[in-house]
Amino acid sequence: KPRRPQQHGKVERSHRIDGEEFWSQHEFETLAAAASSLAQWEWQYNHERFSMALHGRTPMEKLRHVLPGTVVPTIHLDVQ
Repeated sequence: KPRRPQQHGKVERSHRIDGEEFWSQHEFETLAAAASSLAQWEWQYNHERFSMALHGRTPMEKLRHVLPGTVVPTIHLDVQ
């Protein structure tokens, strides 16, 4: 459930990773540029970057394991 003390650590860790691996590595001229780059990074994070906390799986692999048979929408990014 959202807004529970048990969730704070997960949110704080997510913010730390976002800051270390994305925001501190880039500077953007416009909000649109930031949004586009962030969408690409989020896709890579969820579909390509494995996590030892997930036993070497990507977040998407973990989701498909936990929710078998669920169709997870994918976003096709136009990388330019």
